[in-house]
Amino acid sequence: MADGMEMNTANRDPEYLKVVNGSMFSICDSSWVPVYVKCIYGAKVIWVALGAPKQERFMNMLLPYLEQGVMIGVGAAFKFYSGTEESRCPEWMQKAHLEFVYRIMQDPKKQLKRCFWIVWTLPGLYLGEVKRARKAKKESGLRHP
Repeated sequence: MADGMEMNTANRDPEYLKVVNGSMFSICDSSWVPVYVKCIYGAKVIWVALGAPKQERFMNMLLPYLEQGVMIGVGAAFKFYSGTEESRCPEWMQKAHLEFVYRIMQDPKKQLKRCFWIVWTLPGLYLGEVKRARKAKKESGLRHP
């Protein structure tokens, strides 16, 4: 999963989980993505900037009609870098991984709802993953004395 919003939505919405699990890959914002796609697949890139979960659902519906190319969901990246709608937080906040605080201050109604669901979902996901990892470690120890 690329970010908290995707992870949270996928774990609360079984249909969206199918969409995400059916994707080729999911990666955080990166200027290297088109390079990877071109090198690995020789494909054209189709950028989709609707934000999660809309863009993943849109790409899933479009996929059967796509004859070539690779779709990449970029969320608000174009808005950030064009400076037209969304602005990035100050660099010190980016370095401290506090962009979510800045975004809450910019649009509290939208962002607090997202944050609530992420905070609500994340502890259970984390504990479930810890249990799976401990179980796998224990089982692998039993198989290989």
